[in-house]
Amino acid sequence: MENKKKVLILSCNTGGGHNAAGKAVCSELVSRNVECEMMDFYAITSPVISKGVSNSYLGIIKRVPRLFGVMYNAAGAIKFKRVKSAAYFVNSLQAIPLRKIIEENGYNVVVMPHIFPSQALTSLEKHSDTKVLSISIGTDYDYVPFSQEVSPDYFVLPHADIKGQYIKEGIPESKLLSIGIPVNPSFTVKTEKCEARRQLGIAKDKNCVLIMSGSMGFGDAGELMEGLIARYGENISIVMLGGNNEKLKRSVRERFAKYPAVKVVDFTSKVSLFMDAADVILTKPGGLTTTEFAAKGVPAIFTKPIPGCETRNAQFFTSRGMALNCPSTEEQLAAIHYLLNNDDARRAMVRAQRENINPNSARDLCDFILSR
Repeated sequence: MENKKKVLILSCNTGGGHNAAGKAVCSELVSRNVECEMMDFYAITSPVISKGVSNSYLGIIKRVPRLFGVMYNAAGAIKFKRVKSAAYFVNSLQAIPLRKIIEENGYNVVVMPHIFPSQALTSLEKHSDTKVLSISIGTDYDYVPFSQEVSPDYFVLPHADIKGQYIKEGIPESKLLSIGIPVNPSFTVKTEKCEARRQLGIAKDKNCVLIMSGSMGFGDAGELMEGLIARYGENISIVMLGGNNEKLKRSVRERFAKYPAVKVVDFTSKVSLFMDAADVILTKPGGLTTTEFAAKGVPAIFTKPIPGCETRNAQFFTSRGMALNCPSTEEQLAAIHYLLNNDDARRAMVRAQRENINPNSARDLCDFILSR
């Protein structure tokens, strides 16, 4: 009898990267006519809980990012051998409603791009006869805190060099899949730079700097733009993807209303195309964004990271020559000038990205799921 797969992807709204990885896997499965649904882990019980968790997470990152770094480092440093973490016990409360979702819908595969649903599923399988093929995805280039207390069938790692950290925590190597962070298939397609600029209305004869602000800040984007205009005048295109950051977008538009070189873009589904149009990207080192620009092969500069996981991402990428880390505006301006005027440096950076990042991670993970 055919082993037909029905897949549940469980994520949660603590940063967009987890959801983006889940959507990438879901999109690939659906393209193969596999039944797949993606859910917000906390919304299984209540949308109010989901919103509360999301708001609390974003509030800490925006207002006291250092506290987030302390919490992240503490979670990674404290090891629970006989006693589970507080996070495990809180998330295990979702086990009963999770069991209902799985059994009523007949899911036999659960994919989790966040550790919290993995904690709930571990508790569920420990205390019931529910059993599914379970896969936990790491969405940062570091060991995911609390991984030692969950027991999925497999862990998907962003890179083979992360394996040692998991093995050190007692996780069997047979469970570790160095497939990479899943990205949307659009990031595996390369549009020629001139064509991408034509479609987006960006000048073909000027260098293009792409600033990805995201929903959780960027640094002083206005100061950076002032520096670029002072140095290059109208001989540069500056594009900022503002997403849902209404305050930042309004500020930049007002400040640079008289400068046609500056283009501010609202939330868009064309991020991949904007990357193709760019000569250099500036972004915070989130796990998904770093994987996306590396899959495209675009020179990149990191701005000030959120302490914790983004710090580790920046270290991972810069140590392998895949990006430059420049927290201050002065460093960013110098790095932009260096990359725009150094063909060899740009080529070396893109080569390092291709050597380290798997652009077909979503495809490869789905191949693995369907082969079980």
